[in-house]
Amino acid sequence: MKYFQLFFTSLTILAQVAGAQVTSRIKGLVITKERLPNGHFNISKGSFYYDTRFKKLVIEISYPSKETWVSHDTLVYHIKGKRLSSRAATLMTPEATIFHIALTGQISSYGLKKSFYEIEKVEKEGDRVYVTWKPDSRIPSLGKVKLAQHKNRLEGVVFFDEKGVVLAKQFFRKYKNFNGIEFPEEVVFINIKGAKEYYQIMTYQNIVVNDFKTDALYNYPLPIR
Repeated sequence: MKYFQLFFTSLTILAQVAGAQVTSRIKGLVITKERLPNGHFNISKGSFYYDTRFKKLVIEISYPSKETWVSHDTLVYHIKGKRLSSRAATLMTPEATIFHIALTGQISSYGLKKSFYEIEKVEKEGDRVYVTWKPDSRIPSLGKVKLAQHKNRLEGVVFFDEKGVVLAKQFFRKYKNFNGIEFPEEVVFINIKGAKEYYQIMTYQNIVVNDFKTDALYNYPLPIR
């Protein structure tokens, strides 16, 4: 399912963030709406589970078809009927998702504080702060990242290529506090290709932090055949 592959990609950040916290677990419902190049929309729905200890992002998709996606280490497993349908390598690890950075308290900086990025410039306009991060000079293939913050909440991210061309944008809306964790109930991802913009909207519902009733939902057994 191409749009759920994009779902994984759009949730990822550019740096891994380590460190155990008392708050370690989050689950909820995610509804993904993707606008296709032909103007039509794909809609998918599923439940997500993530625990910082297990470092597995589990998504149980219920619509349009039942299947499971498990991201662990550098692999993504696509499972149908409890059997492995496909497995693919990825550079996007679970530790680099919005779930991990929210649970580790680094969502305001998009997890960049402990990455190979460093602050280049800080600008203030009213009650908003704009922070430009530049990558390590030893990684010339990466561009800058600009964050927009409002009252210490991350509102938006702009990704640039190494030449300064905008590649993508991400917006975080409708923040709520769940057991001490700030989490946006809506994330908009805009992928820019030439003069065209492709939108994907993720809506999060029924979010629960630190539900320790069962590990099975968070620690999906791997490997699977």
